[in-house]
Amino acid sequence: MTLNKHELDGVPKISASILPREKFEQLMVQTGYTQAVSAPARGNRVAAIYSPDMAIVITAYHP
Repeated sequence: MTLNKHELDGVPKISASILPREKFEQLMVQTGYTQAVSAPARGNRVAAIYSPDMAIVITAYHP
């Protein structure tokens, strides 16, 4: 996901196209999203961050 080309509910506009994982997760949690999963998968990493009402999930696959 190219962050500066998308809007995320409740998150201030992100001007960078990419962020380090830790910074992105911190921003999402500070905005009320919940990190539910962050685990290795076949040598890579999969993460899921949920909105406060669990109606929105953002997933990422990190090679």
